[in-house]
Amino acid sequence: MAEKKSKEYTPPAQLPGRNDPCHCGSGKKYKKCHEDQDAAAQHTVLEKKWTEAEKIAAKKAEDEKATTPEQSNAPTKPTHQSHVSDHRRNTMTVPKFNMPRKTGGGGA
Repeated sequence: MAEKKSKEYTPPAQLPGRNDPCHCGSGKKYKKCHEDQDAAAQHTVLEKKWTEAEKIAAKKAEDEKATTPEQSNAPTKPTHQSHVSDHRRNTMTVPKFNMPRKTGGGGA
């Protein structure tokens, strides 16, 4: 009779459909009984996985940054200087309409 309830709710491996009877045996439909709890439990599991993956990715990026040699911030001279013109073209254009004009009289 002295059962200890876990603080964390864990949903069953195979969830029933929304309109099926709930897995807890209450006789209610799943959507009215445990669907919200199962969704919240699944959300927390996915959130934990996400934070773990972020930590792993951050550590990997940090390791890669530490292993690559740092490049100097001094600008390098290009071997060939291309001609840069200060003249800018007008980019404003008149919109073009590809629809044909309506013809004919519409008199009734």
